Amino acid sequence: ITQPLVSTGLFVLVFHLALGPEGDEGAGEAAFTYLLPGLLIYSLLMQAAASTLYSLVFDKIEGALADILMPPLTPGEFAAGYLMSALSAAAATAAIVLPIVLLAGLGLPADPLTVAVFATLGCAELALCGIAIATVAKKWDQAEAFVSFGLTPAAFLSGVFAPVSALPDPLPAIIKLNPFHYIVDGFRAGYLGQHDNPVWLNLVVCLAVTAGMLGLCLSMLRRGVGIRA
Repeated sequence: ITQPLVSTGLFVLVFHLALGPEGDEGAGEAAFTYLLPGLLIYSLLMQAAASTLYSLVFDKIEGALADILMPPLTPGEFAAGYLMSALSAAAATAAIVLPIVLLAGLGLPADPLTVAVFATLGCAELALCGIAIATVAKKWDQAEAFVSFGLTPAAFLSGVFAPVSALPDPLPAIIKLNPFHYIVDGFRAGYLGQHDNPVWLNLVVCLAVTAGMLGLCLSMLRRGVGIRA
């Protein structure tokens, strides 16, 4: 919980200082307000993924997974336990990060239901991704490599910091292939009413990717990939 608090606070401070000189003219203030929802959902997504990834890798390495597998849990129940833990961690993160972005100047969401839907779907999607990676990761280095070289770059190249339409080619086309983008864009649509894609498209992509990740996790757990000798 401390990590997203510190990282979000630093992001807010750096961008506030960087955009400050233009703030009086309105351009800097508008850009700063635009990126605040992106920072918020970024913190929630990273926390959800880290929760399942590190928890499951820790259980595997320390031998605690044997105790978890001892009861006759179905793959769905196994995944649900880690998934609910990740959603709880994301909710706790929201409780401490939201005041930071509110104090920085972000108002209340324009459409709270849309915000809640995309936040929940996005966190579930990343939590399931964490489970899938953790099942095949055999040591901490492999888990860290996924975060450093996969998760973090994908999060940064999702439209968190700027509108996709404002980026030079070929970045917009590349970002459109990133599932992160549709979570961030849908979340920002609910918060500010600004979006690069139709909201329905963001929702369809998020539902499809989440369903795909759920199917992948259940298949891997059913076959005991990485968790059973």
